[in-house]
Amino acid sequence: MVARLPRLLGRDHELARAGQHLAAAADGVSGLLVVHGEAGAGKTSLLNEGLAMARERGFTVLSAHASPGERAFPFGVVRQLFEPLLYAASEQEWDALCDGVADPAVRILRKETLENAEPGRQASFAELHGLYRLLINLAHRGPVLVMVDDLQWVDVPSLRWLSSLPFRIQGLPVAGLAGVCDGEPCDDDALLDELLSRSHEIRVGPLDPASTGELVATALRSAPAPEFVHACATATGANALLLSRLLALLADRGTEPTAEAVAVIEELDLRRLLPPLYARLRRASPHGLDLVRAAAVLDAPARLDHLAAVADLEASTAAVAVDRLSRMGLLHGNHDALVFAHPVLAAAVLQDMTEGGRALAHSRAAHLLRETAAPTEQVAFHLQRTQAVDAPWASDVLRTAARNALTAGAPEEAAAHLRRMLREPLDGPERGAALVELGNAELHVGFDPAVEYLRSGLEHLDNPLPRAEAAYQTARALWLTGCHDEGVRLLDSAVDGLGSRDPATTRRLRLSRIAHTAMRLSTVDRAVAELAELERAHPAEAPDEQPAPALAALLSCHESQLGHRAQTTVLLARRALDQSLLHDDNEPMVNAALIIALLRADELEVAWSHCDRGVHEARQRASPLMLAVTHAVRALVAHRTGRVPRALADAPAALGHCEELGLKPGEGLSVWALAALLDALVERGELSRAAEELDARGLAGPLPELLPFNDLLFSRGRLRVAAGDFRQGLDDLLLCGSRWAAWQAPSPAVAPWRSQAALACAALGDAATAHQLTCEETKLARQWGTPRVLGIALRGDGVVARGPAGLELLRESVGVLEGASAPLELARSLAELGAGLRRSGRRTEARGPLRRAAELARDCGADALVTRARDELRASGGRLRRTHRSGGGAGLTDAESRVAVRAAGGQTNRDIARELHVTKRTVEFHLTNVYRKAGVSRRSELAAALDL
Repeated sequence: MVARLPRLLGRDHELARAGQHLAAAADGVSGLLVVHGEAGAGKTSLLNEGLAMARERGFTVLSAHASPGERAFPFGVVRQLFEPLLYAASEQEWDALCDGVADPAVRILRKETLENAEPGRQASFAELHGLYRLLINLAHRGPVLVMVDDLQWVDVPSLRWLSSLPFRIQGLPVAGLAGVCDGEPCDDDALLDELLSRSHEIRVGPLDPASTGELVATALRSAPAPEFVHACATATGANALLLSRLLALLADRGTEPTAEAVAVIEELDLRRLLPPLYARLRRASPHGLDLVRAAAVLDAPARLDHLAAVADLEASTAAVAVDRLSRMGLLHGNHDALVFAHPVLAAAVLQDMTEGGRALAHSRAAHLLRETAAPTEQVAFHLQRTQAVDAPWASDVLRTAARNALTAGAPEEAAAHLRRMLREPLDGPERGAALVELGNAELHVGFDPAVEYLRSGLEHLDNPLPRAEAAYQTARALWLTGCHDEGVRLLDSAVDGLGSRDPATTRRLRLSRIAHTAMRLSTVDRAVAELAELERAHPAEAPDEQPAPALAALLSCHESQLGHRAQTTVLLARRALDQSLLHDDNEPMVNAALIIALLRADELEVAWSHCDRGVHEARQRASPLMLAVTHAVRALVAHRTGRVPRALADAPAALGHCEELGLKPGEGLSVWALAALLDALVERGELSRAAEELDARGLAGPLPELLPFNDLLFSRGRLRVAAGDFRQGLDDLLLCGSRWAAWQAPSPAVAPWRSQAALACAALGDAATAHQLTCEETKLARQWGTPRVLGIALRGDGVVARGPAGLELLRESVGVLEGASAPLELARSLAELGAGLRRSGRRTEARGPLRRAAELARDCGADALVTRARDELRASGGRLRRTHRSGGGAGLTDAESRVAVRAAGGQTNRDIARELHVTKRTVEFHLTNVYRKAGVSRRSELAAALDL
C-alpha cells in the first residue's frame, strides 16, 4: 500500500502569489489569477490550496471543476459555482441575494432549467447581467473567491460570463482564481484567449529535485538514492501526477528506492498510466494516438515527416496534430526534432501496442531511416524490433552495427544485432559467417553460448579459408575454457583442409594448435616439436629474420621454460611487444604466454606497465572476457612486483569475471586467477581463507595434468607449508616439479619449487634432500642469470645451510636482489638474514636487516612477513620505527587496506561489502578513514595516493 503523499511540494512561490492575490481582493483590489501548466503538473492541487486559504480568511467560496463531458450543457459551470449557495441559503437569504437580479438569471440555477436546457444555446444579456448582479450582492456581504478549474472545458455560456468578469468586479472584494491546461482544445478559443488576456499568470512547471526526492521518500517509505530520484524524474518529466502514479506502481511491487532499483522502472507494467493519456489524445485529435505511437517507436528526436510516415499519415495532417500535441505538452521540440515529453508514457504506449503493430511501425522506421541516410545504429535499433524484412541491406546494417558496438565496448548489443541478423533469409556461407561473428561477440559475454554458436557456424562453412578462420576463432574460445582436445581436433582439420593455399593462415592455425597442445602433459611433446619446426623457418637470432609476433611470444615462453639464457627470452618478448601484440584481445592465449615470459625474465616493470594498460583498455571496452584475462595476469604480475594489495583485488575480480562468463571452478583461465589469489592471501597471512577458497572450488585434492594446474600446485604447496602442513606441502611442490620437468621446464624462473620444497624438507628433518634441492636451484638460477630468480635460490640455499656459510649466501641474496625490481623478495631475504644473525648471537647486527625487511614488507602489503620480521626484531632487542610509508597507504589497517585497493580498482561499496562479507556501512567507515590517512577527497585519487 502506498503511503499518503504530501498535498503540495515545491510550490512555495506559487502559494505566496495566491495568498497575495487573496489579500488584495479583500482590500477591494480585484483580479483574476490563472494557473497554467500541462496536465498533471499540480494545477488542481494549487487551486485547492487557494480555496483552503480563502476559507481561512473568511471568503465566500464559489468553486467549479469543468469537465469535457459537460461542455454541451449551457451554464453548467455557472450552476456549479452558485448551486451550493442556493441550497445552503434559507428562502429569506436567497431572496435578499437575488435583489435586483433578473428572473432569467435566477431561472438558470433552477433544477427545471437544467432539465430543459438546450445544448449549444447562447446566453442572453439579461442572464449574464443577472449573474453579475448576484455576484455583486454576494460581495457586499464579504470577500468572495470565484474558482474555476480547467477553463478549457468550460461551456460557452459560462465562459462568456467569466470572460467579462474582470471588468465587472473592479473595486469589489472578489478574487478570481482559475486553472487552464495548456494546449487542450476549447469550444471557443477566442473567448478563452480574451479571458486569459485579462488575467495574471502563474506557470506551474516540473517538480524540482528536492521535491521529487521528498515525494519518492514518502511514497516508498525510505530515503531514496539520488540515482533513483533522477531516474524517476527523467521517466516522468518530474510531472507531479505521473510521478505519483509511477511511485504507486513501484510501491505495489515493494520496491526499495536504491540505485540498483533503477532497472525496476523499465520492468513495470506501465499500461495503468494510459487511460488519462488516451482520453486527452482523443479530445485533441483523431490522429493523436497514431502520432504518439510513432513518437514512442522512433524513441529519438524525430522529424515531422518521419513521424507522419511511421504513423502512415499525410504530412499536413500530421503537422496540425503535432502542433496540438506540442501545445498540450505531450511532445517537445520543433518539427525537426520532436520527442515524447514523458519517457514513462512512451514506454507505456509501446507496451500497449500489439506485437504486430509494433513490428510494423519499427519496420517503417527502419526503411525510412535507411532511405534518409540515418546512422547505422538507428536503423539497426528498429530492425532489432522487426521480423525478417527480406532485404539484402538489412544484414549489412546489422553486421556493421554489431562491429561498431563491439568496438565501443558493448558486446551484448553486438550479439543482439547478430542474433537478429540470423532471422534474415541467409544462405549457408552467409549464415555460417554470421554465426561465427555472433560467437565471437558472445565470447565477451558468456563462454557456453559462444562456443555453441562457433561450432554451429563451422557446420555451415565449406570454403577452406573461411572455415580455417572460423576454426581458429572456435579454438580460441576452447582454449579459454580448457577444452584443448577439441581445439586440437578442429585445428588439425583446418590445417589439412587449407593445404598450401595460404601459408600465413596455416602458420596462425599451427601456433594456435601449439598453444593447445602445450597445455596438456600428454601432448606437450607435440607442441615442442611443432614450435621447433616453426622456429627453424624463422630463427630467433637471425639478423634478417623477424618471426611473426605470435611466434615470437610462444618462442619466448618456451625459452623461459628451458632456462638457458634470459637474454633470448627478452629479445623474443620485446619483438612481440613492439608489434603491440599484447593489446590484441583476439590473442589471449599468446598474450598470456608473453606476459609469463616477461615475468620469468624479470622484466617485471615492463610486464606491469603493459598489464596495467590492458586492464584500463578492458574497462573502456567493458568486456568481461578482457577484464578476466587482464585482471588474472595483472594479479600474477602484482604479486611478483610486491603489490600484494593489488593482487588481492585483481585475483577475485578475475574470478568474478570468469564466473560471469560461465567458467566453472577449475576451468581454463580461472585456475591462474585462483593461484594468484592463494599467493596474495599467503602474503597477507590469511591462510584459513586461502584454504577455504580451495575447498569451495573442489581443488584441495588431485589436480588434472594441465599446465595451469602446475602453477596452482606450487601455490597450494606454499600455502600448506606456510600453514605448517609440511608433508602435504612437500608432496604438492615435488609433484609440481615433476610436472614441470615433464613439460621440459626445469628452470627455477618457471617456479622456484625446489627452494620451497627444501624448506619443507628441512622442517621434516631431511636436511640432505633440502641441501640437494637448493644447490640444484642455485646452479640453474646462475645459468639463467636474472637477479630475482638467483636471489630466491640463494636465499633458499642460505636458509638450509645455516651457520656462517648460510649467512654468506643470504648476504649474497640480498646483494643480488638490491638490483632487482622485486621488493618483496628483497624483504624476504633481509628477514632471513636478520633471523640468521640473531640466531648466531649477533643481535645488534640483526636489527638493521630486520627493520628494513619489515618496512619493505609493509610497503608491499605483505602482512605475514611484517609480523615475522617484527617478531624477530623484538627478539633481537629492537623495535620497528614509526615511519611514513612510501606507498600503499600510510598507516592503513588491514581492513582499511583491503577496502582501499578494491575501491581504487573501481569496485562499488556494495561490491566490496559483498566480497569481504561485511556491511556497506562498514565499507563506508573504512573508506572515510582511508581518505583521511591518504589525504584525498575523491575515490579517483586513491590509486595514485596508495601507489597501486
